[in-house]
Amino acid sequence: MKKIFKILIPVITVLGISIGLIYYEKDTVASEVSTFKKTYDEKKYDEAKKIYNNKHNKFFYKRFKFHKDVLSYLEVNLSNLQDQYLNDKIKADELNKTINDLKGYKNIDLNKINNLEKSIKNKEESKKAYLEAEKFLNKKEFKNALKSIDQSISLYESNKNKSFKEKLLNDYKLYTLKKVDKLIKSEDVNDAMTYLRENKIPLSEKELKDKEKEINEAKKRIEEERKRRAAEEKARRKLEAASGVGNVQEFVNSNELISGSNYLLFVDKGKQEVSVLNRSGNTWSVSNTMKCSTGLSGTPTPSGVFRVSSRGNWFFTKNFKAGAKYWVSFYGNYLFHSYPMNPSHQVLDYTLGRPASHGCIRLATENAKWIFDNIPNGTNVYIK
Repeated sequence: MKKIFKILIPVITVLGISIGLIYYEKDTVASEVSTFKKTYDEKKYDEAKKIYNNKHNKFFYKRFKFHKDVLSYLEVNLSNLQDQYLNDKIKADELNKTINDLKGYKNIDLNKINNLEKSIKNKEESKKAYLEAEKFLNKKEFKNALKSIDQSISLYESNKNKSFKEKLLNDYKLYTLKKVDKLIKSEDVNDAMTYLRENKIPLSEKELKDKEKEINEAKKRIEEERKRRAAEEKARRKLEAASGVGNVQEFVNSNELISGSNYLLFVDKGKQEVSVLNRSGNTWSVSNTMKCSTGLSGTPTPSGVFRVSSRGNWFFTKNFKAGAKYWVSFYGNYLFHSYPMNPSHQVLDYTLGRPASHGCIRLATENAKWIFDNIPNGTNVYIK
């Protein structure tokens, strides 16, 4: 028993001294860690690193506890810097300087450092791609801009590049639709369809289909208009070649004259008459004939093929000191209209049946009103 006590006494003594030493070391670690933090926060990085590395020669517990607390502090500090960088509060150079300094610390988690370096690289590349996207957008190079902003988002997604993409797509859509409308207006419908399909990215499926439908309808209208113009030109040549009209109905049908509505107006300047024809199938029939007065020799009514385009209830011309009711335009300022009147709508001249106007086609007021009420825009007017 005495032998056992003799053995235990030294063991217990050593153990007690060790435990006491650990408690003593524990009390001093907090102070030393605080010193390190103060030095590091003052940006005395080389001095802080010396403090850290010198602890390798200390007692195991103190060395372990000190290093553990310091590394934990450094990682938290690094995480805070990362957040500041990602929120654009510090620049990449400042963060990279800190990272390079941390690599000199033994036992630092290099995986975290490597991941952070990768995120910095991605964000910087994302910024470059964003700037490229801005340049492309300014030059209206929408496809290249979209490619660059998608690259920017894939490297590092932020509210800034996502908002830019939304704006880009909206600008791209408006530009595409405006360009297509311009091509339609200039009757380049095939180019309009090609451009639309090559730049459909910003459009929804419905927007694309609606625009394709609009182009196809425009193409149909343009083809019909071209055919109509060709037919009108053919009719104009026939009018010019004809020595006289004779029977209006026979003349219209034998020469296959056309109209943009189910009405056709034929003005015979020789007879000073306006014939109203109605269409039934492919045949025209005279439904009404009205006496008129066309232009005097100094202000003649033009001959040819024209179309009704607009109308109004009243006009007055100061130069002629006269106006008229129920005007219907068929060629600019050349009109069908009522008897000439003064500003009080009193008739100034009842002449019909012979040239008497300044170029317009004068009608009895009731006949002018009938044309005003019944003849639609697009109706062809033939004057011989």
